[in-house]
Amino acid sequence: MVDKCVALKVILMWSWDHHDIEFYCMSYDVGVEKPDTLMFEAAELMLAQAITIQEGKSPTEVKVDIETWRRVYVGDEYKKDIVGATNTGWNFVLLDSGEQSPDIPRLDGVFKENAVVRV
Repeated sequence: MVDKCVALKVILMWSWDHHDIEFYCMSYDVGVEKPDTLMFEAAELMLAQAITIQEGKSPTEVKVDIETWRRVYVGDEYKKDIVGATNTGWNFVLLDSGEQSPDIPRLDGVFKENAVVRV
């Protein structure tokens, strides 16, 4: 897995807050597809490599940092997206305009009950 991840192109968008990071991990670069957990592990490895270079931290320091992060994946297919993300310990947001997963709470329902939600 490590060899395949080295070739990945990483796009980091550092906000002024320095804690919000957006990047892309494409399955055709990694060599596996969702819901394979290797896809999500590759994303973590890519991010660790990018931060190691960006901040001059050691890989060990970055690995410890990543374990404390809230990792969120946004996807639109239950079977491909949510299964891999949750099996790897990531949080998940399902963009479900077609009502493919009615058993998952909807965001508008959460806000009907609570004006403010802590994440």
